[in-house]
Amino acid sequence: MTSFPKDVIFKLNEMKKVDYYIPLYKNKLYHFYNRGNGKESIFFKEENYSYFLRQYDKYLSDCIDTFAYCLLPNHFHILGSVKTDVPNIVSESFRKFFIS
Repeated sequence: MTSFPKDVIFKLNEMKKVDYYIPLYKNKLYHFYNRGNGKESIFFKEENYSYFLRQYDKYLSDCIDTFAYCLLPNHFHILGSVKTDVPNIVSESFRKFFIS
């Protein structure tokens, strides 16, 4: 299993409120991931996967270059780099994505 340096990993903290801000830097590689509360499923049927990808494209494709992703029944992984150096744009885009 590949290990990424600590400065390129950003955990979305399982959809809980994050009490700190980790800066994201343009053109750096990040592993974004999240899991359902209590390891519960977040994808219940096939349509949920395609909906997730449509919403991801809508809210995050402008600020993240996606290299790989993996959608599993109770969590997901996204490997990508940030396209912008505008502060908080990625965090705000993820916030909009999660409430969509």
